[in-house]
Amino acid sequence: ELYAGQVLHPNGTQEPVIQFGRFEVQPSSGIQDEEYVELINGHDVSVDLSGWQLAGAISHTFKPGTVLAPQGRLFVTPDVNAFRRRNSGPRGGMGLFVQGNYRGHLSNLGETIELIDSQGAINQRLTYESMASDVQRYLRITELMYHPTRVGGEFIEMMNISPDKTLDLQGVRWVKGVVFDLGQGRIQSLSPGERLLVVQDQVAFEGIYGSGLPVAGEFDLGTALSNGGEVLKLEDKNNATILEFRYDDTDPWPDQADGEGWSLVAKQPEDAGDWSDASSWTLSAFPGGTPGRSEAGGTPGDPKVDVDGNGEWDWVDQAMGNLPGMERLRPSFERSAGNSPEASVTILSIPVNPDASGLRIAPLFSMDLLTWSPGADQLTALGDSLRADGRTIRRWQLSETLSNAPQLFMKVRVDFGD
Repeated sequence: ELYAGQVLHPNGTQEPVIQFGRFEVQPSSGIQDEEYVELINGHDVSVDLSGWQLAGAISHTFKPGTVLAPQGRLFVTPDVNAFRRRNSGPRGGMGLFVQGNYRGHLSNLGETIELIDSQGAINQRLTYESMASDVQRYLRITELMYHPTRVGGEFIEMMNISPDKTLDLQGVRWVKGVVFDLGQGRIQSLSPGERLLVVQDQVAFEGIYGSGLPVAGEFDLGTALSNGGEVLKLEDKNNATILEFRYDDTDPWPDQADGEGWSLVAKQPEDAGDWSDASSWTLSAFPGGTPGRSEAGGTPGDPKVDVDGNGEWDWVDQAMGNLPGMERLRPSFERSAGNSPEASVTILSIPVNPDASGLRIAPLFSMDLLTWSPGADQLTALGDSLRADGRTIRRWQLSETLSNAPQLFMKVRVDFGD
């Protein structure tokens, strides 16, 4: 008797429940592709699994014609050939029913796998507890610059999210997408809250972001982050997966991270959710990102961002959009000639960060460097123009009094408030 998931059993009961049997999260060989999940049909009828799916921790759709015999067992694996080469059972040569290749890998962090029938109903669910190492629990990617505007600007930022545990990085390594062994890098451990960076080219990186950042080293073997998206995988010393996810450059992933200057930032690094989901990421608060430093909650207008990395609040630079990796702009004057010398006017231009909503920027004028005045009644707004890097240039025409002053000095004042 063949039983298909969408048909009632002859005695009127619902579809037979398929049980999860054995599963292996961390193969003793250290080869993650040897892992597996076992499904058991404990009933007296065959069950047609065609079109059924495994979802959650792993992803797999069962091939047409997949039939699980009465009391039969099915092993599902990410790599059928690797499974068959296992040194211990279950393995090849044992006459087992094996199917692959599912996407993803089982994590020591503890996950849930759902068996979903061809009608979309959950037939069975397996949830297993965390068996995680400290680095699996607390080492997270916090920022990813995969397609910078300047050559050599790629970086991966990682952070220890533990409140009290220092992480030993021996044996921690990137094995897919990019290659790098943190145990061989310049930073061997991470204290609580500390960050480190792995970059494509340290000389080029420091030319963009400056020196003194916590760079552990450069990607090995000429590897680099793909501009078109790819799978990244980080493992611990026991070959267990710390993180494995795919980022992408297509919708719903943000366009601005694909060559327009912004990085991807993890919304909730402490969450061990689906990092392949674009909703787990957001754009950096500033063009160029903030490698090695906090984004102060990711609020563009937060004045507490340390732009220069010197431990001080850089309100003025932030208000003008002079953020890490950006060209540093300054206020400027220009003389605009009219039809006659008397018709000439002076134009003041100030760069403005439109996202710094908590900061107000305004010019002050003086003719003697002693008395300063906002001169609001001496300015005529000419509007804003948008730069390609996201900043705006705000322009004013100075009054005839200011334009014809024997000498004129200007400074910028930045206030914090509504």
